[in-house]
Amino acid sequence: MKRFLIFWLVLGIVQLLVGGGISLFLFRFLDLGFEFFAQLFLVPAFQALLLCAALPDTPLVSRRTAWMAAWGEPWIAVFLIVDMLVIVLAWGLRGHPWFLPRSLAAIQAFAAGLLLVALARGRRFSSRERAWLLAAGVGVLAYSLDFIFGWIAAFPDVILAGKGRLVRWLCFYPALFSMAIFFLFKVEEIFRRRWPAPAQVLDAAPAFAVAGATIVVLNIYWRPYLVEPWASLARTGSFLTVACLFASLLLLLRSEPSGTSEESSR
Repeated sequence: MKRFLIFWLVLGIVQLLVGGGISLFLFRFLDLGFEFFAQLFLVPAFQALLLCAALPDTPLVSRRTAWMAAWGEPWIAVFLIVDMLVIVLAWGLRGHPWFLPRSLAAIQAFAAGLLLVALARGRRFSSRERAWLLAAGVGVLAYSLDFIFGWIAAFPDVILAGKGRLVRWLCFYPALFSMAIFFLFKVEEIFRRRWPAPAQVLDAAPAFAVAGATIVVLNIYWRPYLVEPWASLARTGSFLTVACLFASLLLLLRSEPSGTSEESSR
């Protein structure tokens, strides 16, 4: 997933500079319509997918093997089945009742945060790795509370009071989301050194998070809120992000380390 995001970012910047530059300097016109806005995100994303397919990675454990290992653990399989049933129920009933998925995501995120904090207290990691795991665990614990209290949506109004809504969002949400993705990648990097299968499962978490964020960004071009079915799609991405994080941690608890990092061996 990290390779995809790097390709996406680079190609997106190139498309913005080339496409916007040609329009501005040759035609004295800069297209600010939704089509250009959507192409700025979707075209580089499709190109990045093609690049990832053309330049395959060679991980120690494939994604298919990692997920088969997760489904092979009875307790993890139960959690994943429950997650799928909850999503189907939320989409199938009239009005999309998301209280149950939000509650389940809050529980799983809280448990994942506690597991990360517990891992940070262990001696299998270097001091730097423990610091990263602790920071990630605290962040996930804070995120779990948002499913119940919705504190993240209210936070920009507190720290940026007096600013316009668009300014508050642009100053807060991109930075917060980027930090969350960065911590997910950092935890995945730490896991990959000893537990490649849980790391591969965790790799799906930022993928779902980015997919949900893309839906949000494309929709706020038209209005400062989400409408159906996009709102439910974004919620599904958030729910699956937490589910993948929780599943990866459960699989880690059931796996034996394959090696030690260089820092830990010193």
